[in-house]
Amino acid sequence: MRRFERIGLLLAAALMAVILTLEYGSRFGDEPLRRRLEAKMNAQMRGYTVQLGHAHGGPLRLSLTLRDLVIRQQAHPEPPLARIPRLYMSVQWHALFARHLVGDALFDHPQLHLNVDQLHEEKMKQLKLGERGWQAALQSIYPLKFDTMQVSDGSLVYVDGDLARPFEITHWNLVATNIRNLTFPDRTYPSPFHTEGRVLGSGYAVVDGNANFLADPIPAWRAKFRLAKVPLGNLQQFGASSPYELRSGVLSSHGDLEYGPRFKQIDVVELLLEGVRLDYVHAASTEAIEHLRRQQVVEAAKEAETSEVDMRLDRLLLTDGQVGFVNRATKPPYRLFVDRANFEVLNMSNRIASLRAKGAVVRLRGRFMGGGTAKLDATFRPGTPEADLGAEVAIENARLPAFNDLLLAYKRPDVAGGTVSVYSQIEVKQSRIHGYVKAMFDDIKLDDPRKDRNKSFGAKLKERVIGGLAEMLENKKSDTLVTRAEITGTLSSPQVNAGQIYSSILRNAFWKAIKPGFDSAARGSTGR
Repeated sequence: MRRFERIGLLLAAALMAVILTLEYGSRFGDEPLRRRLEAKMNAQMRGYTVQLGHAHGGPLRLSLTLRDLVIRQQAHPEPPLARIPRLYMSVQWHALFARHLVGDALFDHPQLHLNVDQLHEEKMKQLKLGERGWQAALQSIYPLKFDTMQVSDGSLVYVDGDLARPFEITHWNLVATNIRNLTFPDRTYPSPFHTEGRVLGSGYAVVDGNANFLADPIPAWRAKFRLAKVPLGNLQQFGASSPYELRSGVLSSHGDLEYGPRFKQIDVVELLLEGVRLDYVHAASTEAIEHLRRQQVVEAAKEAETSEVDMRLDRLLLTDGQVGFVNRATKPPYRLFVDRANFEVLNMSNRIASLRAKGAVVRLRGRFMGGGTAKLDATFRPGTPEADLGAEVAIENARLPAFNDLLLAYKRPDVAGGTVSVYSQIEVKQSRIHGYVKAMFDDIKLDDPRKDRNKSFGAKLKERVIGGLAEMLENKKSDTLVTRAEITGTLSSPQVNAGQIYSSILRNAFWKAIKPGFDSAARGSTGR
C-alpha cells in the first residue's frame, strides 16, 4: 500500500473517530446540559416554572433537542400550561449560502392547556408577551434567531368550568417561514404562515396569511380564515353567569383579518349557523347582573365607533334554528320562542360611515310558539341627523294555549283554544318613535272541562264571564276581537295610548272591522 493511501486511510479513520466522539460522546454531557438549560430558562421566566426532562446537543448539526418540557404557572401550577414532548432547534443550513446565520424550531405534539383560574391570573399580571420571558428563555438556551417555526400535531385546550366539555383544538399544525426579514414598509408582510386544526372534535379551522413578526411595537399580520362545521354544543359551558344557553348547532364562516400597529380589521364575509338552539334566560337571582350587563352593552356600543379595530359582518345567516326567551323569575316560568327560524343580517359594521352607505338589513322567518308564523323585516341607518330605523313585525295564527304559562305567571286566566295574530310597524328618526301595534284574537275558548275539574266555583265563573265578554266584543262578520294602539315618544321613553286600546276594541266590534295585515298608510315608511 502506498504511503499516501495509508495517510488517507488514517485521516479518514481519525475523522470518523472525531465524528463518532462528537455524536455519541456528547451524550455523556446530556444531564449537566439539562440542568444548565433548565436553570437558564427559569431565570428568564416571570411567573412561570420550567421543568426539563432531557436535553441533547448535536455538535455536528449545531442542533439542540429538548424532551419532556413542562411549563407551569406559579400561581396555578396544575394543570401545566404546556407540555412539549420534543422541541428540536437547529441551524438553517440553506440560509448559510445567502450568508444568513439563523435557526429553525420544530415543536412536536405540544399540548397547551388553560383554565379559567389561569386565564384570570394572566389578565391580572397585565404583562406584555415580551415581558413574560418566553423569548428571552429561548434565546438563553439557543443563540440563533429563528427564521422558521413549525408546530406538528399539537393541541390547544381551554376549560371554563366543565372538565368534560372543554374548548379544544386538536391536530394543530403551524408553519411560519422567513421570520427574520427586517426592512419592509408599512403594511408589507414578508413572512408566510399557515395554521390549521380540528375544532371541538368535528369542526375544522384554517388560517393562511403573511406576517411581519418583527414589526414595532407588535407583530403585524394579514390573513384569510375559514371555519367549517364547528359544533356549538360544547360552548354551553362558557361563562357560568351568562344568561345565554346554547344547546346545539354548527358554525361555518370565512373572511379576512388584519392586525398591526396602525391597521386592525376583522371582515367576516359570511357567518353561517345551522340548527342552533339559543335561549336568553332571565332569573330573579341574576337581575342585578343583567342590569349591569345591559349598561356594559350600551357603553360598548358607544365605544365601538371609536374602536381602533374596524369590524364588518357582510352576512349572517341562521337556518333551521330556535331562539327563545325564558323567564324563570315567575311562577310558573315561561318560554317564548321562534323555531324553524331562518334569520339573516346584512351589512353590519361598527363604523357609522359604512352603515350609512349601505344600511343594515335584518330578516326573520319562522314559526312562533310551535304553531303560528313569524316574520320580521328591518333596516337600520345610524348617525345624526340621518339616524333611521324601520321595522315590520307580523305574527299570524299563533295558538293561544301555548301562552298559558305566560298568562298564569301574570295572574291571567289560561285558555283552552283560539289563535292570535299581531302586526306592528315602527319607524324611528332622530330617536323619535312613530308606529303602531295591532293584535287580533280569533275563536277564544277559556273553559276546558277536563282541566277545570279542580278549579273553584269562583274561578270557573270568572272564566265564563270573561269568555262571554270576549265573544260579545268580537266582530260579527270576521269573528275576531281586535285591538290597536299607536306607539309614540322616544327610544328611552316609548308611550302607548291606553284609550286607543279600548276604543279600537269597541270600534271593531260594533262599527267597522279592523282588517288583518299591515296598515297601508304606514307600509311605505318601513318597507325599505
